[in-house]
Amino acid sequence: MNNPTILSQTLSNIDWSKIASEIITHARFQVNKNIIEHKPKIFESEQLDEHFYDLNEIIKKIDETGNLGDFFFSNLRDSDENHNALNYIAKGGVATLDQLNFLANTIENLFSTKRVLNFGNYRVFLDELVNKTQRLKQKFINPFRKFVDADGSVHLEKHPIIAPLIQEQISLERRIRETINFILKDEDISKRLQMDTFDIINERFVIPIRSDSYRSDLGSIVARSSTGNTLFVEPVATRKMSNELIEINSKIDYAISQICKGYCDLINNDLTTMRDVYSFFIDLDYTYTLASYSHTKDFCYPEVSQDGATNLVDFYHPLIENCVRNTIEVENKMRGI
Repeated sequence: MNNPTILSQTLSNIDWSKIASEIITHARFQVNKNIIEHKPKIFESEQLDEHFYDLNEIIKKIDETGNLGDFFFSNLRDSDENHNALNYIAKGGVATLDQLNFLANTIENLFSTKRVLNFGNYRVFLDELVNKTQRLKQKFINPFRKFVDADGSVHLEKHPIIAPLIQEQISLERRIRETINFILKDEDISKRLQMDTFDIINERFVIPIRSDSYRSDLGSIVARSSTGNTLFVEPVATRKMSNELIEINSKIDYAISQICKGYCDLINNDLTTMRDVYSFFIDLDYTYTLASYSHTKDFCYPEVSQDGATNLVDFYHPLIENCVRNTIEVENKMRGI
């Protein structure tokens, strides 16, 4: 079955594309959907017992507690940017807060997953992996969670470096809005307005002046409407404050970049462990997808015969609704039926 042509022919013969379309509805990650649809994993005979054991134990867990997908993969947003985060960091790139949050969630989910997958090889593997992540949990997760929630909500005002900049930003924005609202109420200005409100274009607070009423002393033209009838003008009174606000925003962006770089350096120091954690959840998604589908279809644990005989009880085609189930027996001396 290692021959790709034989695999392709076999999948075609059993209507795999239709079966796979049902299976992948249980998958979380697109990468596994692609694998299941186009090149499902092949297990050698010595791997089958372990594979079926894992599936059966997970099915038992589903019976006990219900859907475990939201538990295993909580807040693991499926996106190319997140899945490429580790490769990007390994090449010296600075990950975004979203990417870092994805990686943080894989580590945190590892601890809760360990409590559920407490059987077979999972128990030993997860014990070792959790121990390896202790440094990352202390140096990366704990400080990161002080200003970024698991769902991705960011609270920059809670970060000690950025907090004073945020306060300055809020204060400046308030002063600009108060000033520009005062300008809008000016009798001379109000006569020239296309609309009695302001807008923000390219980080500049602007007011909409009719083009036939514009005077240079009103301020600089930042943009024009598509018709040319409206000029978006930055008032002279707010220009200096807007420059200061742009500078503060730049400082905030730089601070965020440096903070993210610091976390990326920590991850780089434990890159092998981080890759193991990420790969674990990709593999778990594949296994859980099969287990969840099997649970839905009420499939049972197969016993692999050593003498070549086949005995299928209540066998049916999974794509046929209300299918009549049959028992099929093929003795070891028979080549087929």
